[in-house]
Amino acid sequence: MPFTRLCLVLVIALWAVPGWAAPAFVQAPTPATVSSGTSIALAYGSNVTAGGLLVCHIYANNGISTVADSRSQTFSSAVNVTDGATFSIATFYFPNTTGGADTVTVTFAGAVTYASLQCAEYSGVATSSPLDQATSNSQTDPGTASNAVTSGNVTTTTNGQLIVGWSTALVVGTETITAGTGFTGRTNVFGDTLHEDQVQSTAGVIAATFTNSLSTADNITIITTFKAQVTGSAPRQALMGVGS
Repeated sequence: MPFTRLCLVLVIALWAVPGWAAPAFVQAPTPATVSSGTSIALAYGSNVTAGGLLVCHIYANNGISTVADSRSQTFSSAVNVTDGATFSIATFYFPNTTGGADTVTVTFAGAVTYASLQCAEYSGVATSSPLDQATSNSQTDPGTASNAVTSGNVTTTTNGQLIVGWSTALVVGTETITAGTGFTGRTNVFGDTLHEDQVQSTAGVIAATFTNSLSTADNITIITTFKAQVTGSAPRQALMGVGS
């Protein structure tokens, strides 16, 4: 009696997809403030690591001319909210830093009577063209509800991004501000100028949010998002059956 033998051959197909390293907070030195002069400087407490991202936040009652460091690196502006010689509220950054001791110096367009400088270092961020999204939002009397202080929404384009938020009161020392839901607060100047961050696992809509203690406070809030560093290829596989 004739019979047919069936064979099933399993073929494993492999292909590669890009992987990414999760960005991570490394350090943030104690903020610097000045009440006179044409510049402000802040030294990192430990050597910065080659390949890291440096982010600095500036509040000053004059324009910003340059942001550079002792490693001969000139920072780029992500957001700079300015009103001529009245004030500048800005976030600057430098990717793929060289390693070693580092001091950041901000030079102003003229003399200031108040300025503050907050800086941080992050690892795991793309070393070339890392900035994805950036925006700012000005609010008059946003209130004291949780997350009422906000940068407004942006939509990130890749997974695993570093989200950096920063908010400051327009009148220094008028409120106490705390990090929004999902964010970790880092450094704060006089209680009302806070830097925060988080890692967003999946790309999508996000805002930097904060909660303040004074219902009549006015805030300017900035969000910047940075792409994660691509780490190579992660294998994927599928099983395919072939009959005979």
